Amino acid sequence: MKRNMICVSAAALFLLTCGCSEPSYDGFSAPEQSKSTLEPVSSLATGNRYEDIAPTAEPTQAEFTSADGLCVIRKKESYFDVTLDLTKGDHTAAGAAYAEAIQKAMPDYEAFADDYLNELIKLSFDPYDENDTPKMIAERIDALRAALPEEYRAELDGFASGFHGGKTGLKQDGKLSRYEADLLHFVPDVLRNYACSTITADGSRTASGKRISARILEWDLGRGNKMCTAHSVLHLNNGDRSLISVSTLGTLDVVTGVNDNGVMAADLDVGTSEEFTCENKIAYSFAMREALEQYSTAREAGEYLTAHTPQYTYSHNVFLTDAKDAFVAENCVAPTGKAILRDEQTPLANGLTWNAKGCVCAVNAYAAEVNPEGMTVSPHDITRWKKYERMFGTDEKLTVSRFKDLLTSEPVDSFTENIRSEGVVFLLIADYETGTLQCAFTGTEGIIDTPDFLDLGSFV
Repeated sequence: MKRNMICVSAAALFLLTCGCSEPSYDGFSAPEQSKSTLEPVSSLATGNRYEDIAPTAEPTQAEFTSADGLCVIRKKESYFDVTLDLTKGDHTAAGAAYAEAIQKAMPDYEAFADDYLNELIKLSFDPYDENDTPKMIAERIDALRAALPEEYRAELDGFASGFHGGKTGLKQDGKLSRYEADLLHFVPDVLRNYACSTITADGSRTASGKRISARILEWDLGRGNKMCTAHSVLHLNNGDRSLISVSTLGTLDVVTGVNDNGVMAADLDVGTSEEFTCENKIAYSFAMREALEQYSTAREAGEYLTAHTPQYTYSHNVFLTDAKDAFVAENCVAPTGKAILRDEQTPLANGLTWNAKGCVCAVNAYAAEVNPEGMTVSPHDITRWKKYERMFGTDEKLTVSRFKDLLTSEPVDSFTENIRSEGVVFLLIADYETGTLQCAFTGTEGIIDTPDFLDLGSFV
């Protein structure tokens, strides 16, 4: 009551002092306002619809073959289609044939790879010391190389022998030394990855009744998006150990691959607090290749990878699917975590939910309850996780076209935390109904709202 009396008195005093005259705005100028950053809801969706848009099979523009016939590179408009036939020669010869064919297909390859690697090194090590940093990287390469299976070392020997930079050196000189040639295959294990995400839907969630899996690879694209000039699809023909690796021209490890049994594997970096060491360590990117070459199911490949977790240099996830199953190998190297093969039924960390039935997702963080260094402490990762949950947490029966709609539904210039960042290298989809791969490669113009998907052919 007392407060009301005060308000009435104040109002009366205001009227008396104003004389009840009409307010005047003569001579008033509104102060200049900054432009609003608010966006209408409609601008936060591309509205992409791929239902009536078939993937394009790009024609071959030119073909290049090594003298011994072990390597054939078909240059497409958007990527290099490479066949490396390990049944026609030994592993050293195969590596040398790959280097030979690359320099025919991309004459400036040495300068491109040398420049890009040195750019990555400087981004990965801040501060960069001209003396100590190259020495440290060389030590890491030596340790991981020595731990490789003999056949992989032979391939690297052959590959490095085809370039002109000598045995040593990590410097920007337009040539590839042996160390730089080796580093091409060890980037995830020595320099780390960037940001990635994956999603799969099993037959209960798809219109075909068959699995659909997708992988978005994100990395630093380099100045002028130079990495996008060397996309490759490598067909490693090794009899019943054959696989396809979608990566960058010249790499013999696997960061995204699928074997002829339909086992798909894709790695995702996870930042944890362990101190880096190469002592008694192995390259997990080559462990992924070995898993795809040795095993015919996602479970077998995942169990192999998690069994070797203590030997990896960095913590990471490996997304694994086949026609029947889907897993995420949470390979936690940190002493506070564990290696676990996570599936849809695995208990999640406190505060984390997943309500997209029939789907398994992975981002750059751990989700399992047993791994405390999880995504609940990472705004970027939890945002992408929740977006995937919302996109795929409906009752609709999904198609490959619908996957494309959802995964490209956010405009690239939005202010929100998108599942596709400006560092997207490619978006790959495996359709288990047809046994085929489709891919949207980022071009030198950078990521766009509505990318074209290419037909990469069969993986079975």
